[in-house]
Amino acid sequence: MPLKMLRSITRRSKTKSSPKASATINSLDDISSSPPKKSRRILRTDVAFVKRIDMPPMSPTSTDASPALFEPFRPEFRADPYEAYRRLRIADPIHYSPLIRKTLITRHADAVELFRHPNATDVPLRTGATPLLEMMSEWLTHRTHVRGLIARAFTPRAIRELRPRIEQLTFELIDALPRSGAFDLVTALCYPLPLTVIAELLGIPHADRPSFRELARAFARGISMAYSGTPFPPGDEAALLLRDYFDRLLRGEGDDTPVVAALRTPDEAGVVCTAEELTANLALLLFAGHETTAHQIGTSLLALLRHPEEAERLVADPSLIECAVEEILRFEPAVQLVPRVLRGDVELSGRTLPAGTDLAIIVGATCRDPARFERPDVLDIGRRDNPHHAFGGGTHTCLGNHLARLELQTVVLALVEHRPRLRLATEGVEFIQGFAIRGLETLSVRFD
Repeated sequence: MPLKMLRSITRRSKTKSSPKASATINSLDDISSSPPKKSRRILRTDVAFVKRIDMPPMSPTSTDASPALFEPFRPEFRADPYEAYRRLRIADPIHYSPLIRKTLITRHADAVELFRHPNATDVPLRTGATPLLEMMSEWLTHRTHVRGLIARAFTPRAIRELRPRIEQLTFELIDALPRSGAFDLVTALCYPLPLTVIAELLGIPHADRPSFRELARAFARGISMAYSGTPFPPGDEAALLLRDYFDRLLRGEGDDTPVVAALRTPDEAGVVCTAEELTANLALLLFAGHETTAHQIGTSLLALLRHPEEAERLVADPSLIECAVEEILRFEPAVQLVPRVLRGDVELSGRTLPAGTDLAIIVGATCRDPARFERPDVLDIGRRDNPHHAFGGGTHTCLGNHLARLELQTVVLALVEHRPRLRLATEGVEFIQGFAIRGLETLSVRFD
């Protein structure tokens, strides 16, 4: 849809009156038509601890690793992991890494088989009693039960109703970008958009929202560190803060929204979520709904800035927007690793993987497998056949994929209007530490 038409729709949507928020599970009109009213702050614990604590560089705890094939903690790997993935896929496509104590899967066909295999399941990363691991255990152990409840509020129809609000937010953020000098696009656009959207969906008061970026950073680092078995106290403290926060939210101190109402509602069997399940899954929605989406927006825009010819194709033909977003998701997925554990033996490409095998499906590798994608290292926004794994696969497909796609399509389409004047302020960019999630610390740009 052309940008001028999008602006017209957004301006019309601003003039509509919005009804009071309701708990109707199948409709998000109350959220999509206007931002929620300001409410008192719920987050009572100081989250500045994230800034005060010197978060150490990620490093492996294992010293017996053979580093030649998989060195995810090296700075050059963070800058460009795809050449390392290519070498790994050629040399040993089903490779055990003592560094992270997982068997790495790098071929597309193998990933497809595992995503649909009943013996490949979600389980906690590690056993243990840290707050972060306990919360992740709640996500994974009860995922199927809670997934159905969350799905009620994240249907394609419900997400489509958010389009006017997402477009409005996008245009406001783009219009506010500095017109002179270098500025950080991550801070100015990539984080505020998904954070505002998910905060409105979850009923998080305005006063609390600025704190969540730092919380989510610590939380994300904690998850990545968990893959290597390295303790990360800020991640555990972030988990405790999130659990306490959503406990207060669920006790009625915040605005009840359709998403929260969906989680409170009994499932088809009449089972109601426990308090632990509710708080853990709201924390997951907050994390996935803004942290990973913010990183995906940032790397997507970086990809277009580094491939101006593809941006120009989109300017010339905006109807390519859906293909463009799918191709960027394949080319630069924010989620680089999806964990699985086998609860039974699995035959995979002529090998028998025994029950109990701890797996890591390397999405960044499967999405560039030349056995499935022609010219896999080329960004081609016209690519039609694009079965990437950026949102997982099978019954494990990310429930928020429709929302993430809508946000990406809106941001990319809106920003290409400014693309002829937007460029990188510096060729060097800094990626976040970690390898499970790929994102940018900053993205310095300027308008010519």
